[in-house]
Amino acid sequence: MNEPLTVSLDSHCDQTQFDLPASLVVKPGALTDVIIQSSVQFRRGRVDPYLYESDYVYNQVKSKLLLNTHWLCEIQQRNQQSRAAVWLIPSIVRTSGSGAFYYLDVNQKENGHYSISQELFLGDRIEIESLIYKNNTVELSFKQHALSQSLAEQPNQLITRRFTLSGNQLVESAR
Repeated sequence: MNEPLTVSLDSHCDQTQFDLPASLVVKPGALTDVIIQSSVQFRRGRVDPYLYESDYVYNQVKSKLLLNTHWLCEIQQRNQQSRAAVWLIPSIVRTSGSGAFYYLDVNQKENGHYSISQELFLGDRIEIESLIYKNNTVELSFKQHALSQSLAEQPNQLITRRFTLSGNQLVESAR
């Protein structure tokens, strides 16, 4: 059975519809925590078409990179001269251990690929609750494990982080 080439996705940032391709190419940036030497091609997941995945090996450790497009957010920068869009995409790094390390990636789309301009670490085995963009502010809410919780349990501590968008970088707001 042939799978469709695109998936329509409601953005959690506005009412825009996104047509997602069967695969995405991401080029690493200088500021990323996950050190990759070359471009990475992500394939749309078979079980969850909004979860793009790619395998890679770093220092002989097999890992899986995931892009969670359930929370994809396109931000048009109308006040910038270039008017380039910035894309916020949560990513997940899974290694041979039991962790699932979540990041919020800031990407720019250039010539048919995404280029990472910033990567912010969020936590291990979190559950994203919302990603909202309004008036140049990004608000990300997620549940993380409380200090008294086992990592095998569902996280129950709600965390909200706020950022201001400055060019293609997110700056965390003081609480």
